[in-house]
Amino acid sequence: MILKNYARKLLPELPKLVRTNVGGNRHYETPNGSYPSITSVLSIRGKESILAWRKRVGNEEANRITKRATTRGTHFHSLMEKYFLNEIDDYDSFSGDALAKNPGVWFLFLEAVQILEKKVGDIYCIEDYLYSDEYGVAGAVDMIAEYEGKTSVVDFKTSNSDKKEEWIENYFIQGSAYAKMFTERTNIPCDQLVIFIMPDSGVPQIFVKTVDDYIPQLITAIDDFKSYQKKT
Repeated sequence: MILKNYARKLLPELPKLVRTNVGGNRHYETPNGSYPSITSVLSIRGKESILAWRKRVGNEEANRITKRATTRGTHFHSLMEKYFLNEIDDYDSFSGDALAKNPGVWFLFLEAVQILEKKVGDIYCIEDYLYSDEYGVAGAVDMIAEYEGKTSVVDFKTSNSDKKEEWIENYFIQGSAYAKMFTERTNIPCDQLVIFIMPDSGVPQIFVKTVDDYIPQLITAIDDFKSYQKKT
């Protein structure tokens, strides 16, 4: 499991973008201008429901839940990045550090890897910056790799519990944006996205989608974000 090595596909050099803050939203300085992150673009979708949730549970509880989710997600992504970059030189040390930091996340990592090692082949990108001049957005993608033989955006998520598909349309739009950025930067077709969610139960949810199915929603989201920026 942990001993599997992954090959990296050689790509044209991707630029190291500088991340900035513009009007409270994350932007990336690209060779052709400042573009908002796709995460910022999508943040206004469902904003009212988030505010309603915070009001219902109270700010203190909402902050606690949000902090836990952010910490768990960051740790999980860190483990996945080291694994797929073949950076686990000393398994005992790696596992000991991860267990000491967060046993629950280590459990999620092990469960995820058992499945992903059978599906993920050669890798193009891991936490690389991408941008699109066509769509005017940028971001850092979790991973682009051969997934069951198809070049795919693979996005990792953690969650308290299972997600219904209708709740996570933003994930599909975000993944589609990364696919378009990648193809624009490399001329390599990327038509599939994989949303890999690890809930606390340890039983993953895997959603496999076609990129072009979500381009209309992506365009609408970008237009809505531009309108929102003008108003605020």
